[in-house]
Amino acid sequence: MDKIPAGEIKDRSPFLKWLDNYWYHYKVPTIIVLFSLFVVIVCTFQMCTTSEKYDVTVLYTGPYLMTSSERSGVINVLNTAMSEDLDQDGHKSVELITYQVMSEQQLRDMAAETDENGKPLYEVNRTYYTKEYENYSNMMMTGEFAVCMLDPWLYEGLANADRLKKLTDVFGEIPEGAVGEYGVRLGDTALYQYYDALKILPEDTVVCLLLPYVFGANSKEETYAKSIQMFRDMVEFKMPE
Repeated sequence: MDKIPAGEIKDRSPFLKWLDNYWYHYKVPTIIVLFSLFVVIVCTFQMCTTSEKYDVTVLYTGPYLMTSSERSGVINVLNTAMSEDLDQDGHKSVELITYQVMSEQQLRDMAAETDENGKPLYEVNRTYYTKEYENYSNMMMTGEFAVCMLDPWLYEGLANADRLKKLTDVFGEIPEGAVGEYGVRLGDTALYQYYDALKILPEDTVVCLLLPYVFGANSKEETYAKSIQMFRDMVEFKMPE
């Protein structure tokens, strides 16, 4: 009987034994999971690389939380207000970014509201509002937009920090409904008064324009010019006769 040469007898490692056993029992589920993961990765990549191109971005931040249909209505109004196709791609398209943010006083007032039996009407989720404010603050540092619709206290904060462009630099004068040197009260614009879809937002919302940032899309003169035009279109909108 031939002897098996020393060195040819090898014990398989515990890992390989486990792998064989795992593959034998879970081959089909593993293939399904890997295939699903592949599909998710491919779809995510396609979504990121084929995202819609917008003419301009507008930010709303304040106490009102829009529903999906309300958000679509506001976008339609902004698209209509845009006087021209700013990027000349054949259609007008505004990107609307929204954050629901409240001041400390607004949160206290909301928490104090009660029904006829004295029970609180709202459960104030401070963690949510803190996170929304952080998201808003981070977005303000991207330089990816300039046109803003803001709750008055947020507008005042930017005005005091010299982050906003003066109205006289855009219009050559102070337009009707101006709030200080930098903003216009949304409720005083013909755009707000004509379109009901925009009236979901508080009348005292302030429309204003950020100064170009040191980086981001609006650091480029051509892109910032589109934001200026959109700001003018919103403030100078005339009601159809």
